[in-house]
Amino acid sequence: MNTELLRRWITRLREDPEREGRRDPAVDWRVEFLAETDSTSRELLRRLEAESAAAAEGQVLVAGRQTAGEGRSGRRWECPAGQGLLFSACLALRTGRERVGLLGHAAALAVIQSLEQSAGLDGSGGARAAWKWPNDILLLPAGKSRSTRRRIRGFPKLGGILVQAQTQGQCVRAVLGVGLNLGQRRFPPGLRHPAVSLRMAGCPAPEPEELLARLLLKLESLRPWLAPGSGLLEELARRDACVGGRLLVEENGVRYRARLEDYEEDGAILLRTAEGRRRAHSGEIRLVLPGIEDCG
Repeated sequence: MNTELLRRWITRLREDPEREGRRDPAVDWRVEFLAETDSTSRELLRRLEAESAAAAEGQVLVAGRQTAGEGRSGRRWECPAGQGLLFSACLALRTGRERVGLLGHAAALAVIQSLEQSAGLDGSGGARAAWKWPNDILLLPAGKSRSTRRRIRGFPKLGGILVQAQTQGQCVRAVLGVGLNLGQRRFPPGLRHPAVSLRMAGCPAPEPEELLARLLLKLESLRPWLAPGSGLLEELARRDACVGGRLLVEENGVRYRARLEDYEEDGAILLRTAEGRRRAHSGEIRLVLPGIEDCG
């Protein structure tokens, strides 16, 4: 990661008169590159222990390699050195506790929009980035390209997001961890969920500095998405991989069939099961897509 090139990308994109969110308050992003660390989120949280939320905002750690990368529910996130974009960023947000559950949703939209802009993953090039509640970024084929469909089978995971939030008075300090697969040629067998990289899918891989710059500027504009009626859920619905589809739901080690009907304003989902409708939060259940043994 070339931090000077990253700064130039941030400046160039900020000056774009067509950029959405250009009137939102700018964040003073302070980016540090680590050749290796256990986990960017873990290291960033260690550094932030003695800082207020306001002072911590804008700190970003990017890693060439993580020895203990973190995913949801404590699972490991594996990525060979230099083959992905691995970073954690800190934001300070003034929002009600009832909206904190939407932080991951807003971060997912920021990631997908950045991939659409920098890697063409909006469906026009044969592939699109999609969201799987609560924190997975998938790569799905779009259109009728046979070559793309051969490369992208099932519902392979392109990346993931981990949000760790702490409330300090009226402020929420959020550490947003993001991992994206860019240059891998293969993945080890036995993964709990099939994975894919932009290279494997034949998609154009942007410079990591450009992709990170776009992501950071999207995160600057994250606050309005947390407001009621912001349109966040509608934007995600356009990029969703699950709504309306039949799924397996795992809860306390038991699986049952359900249909995902809708997303709720507090971050929960609405399921239709054989017993009727029910709401669920991300800490309670996991969604398993058709034909995938374990989505993790």
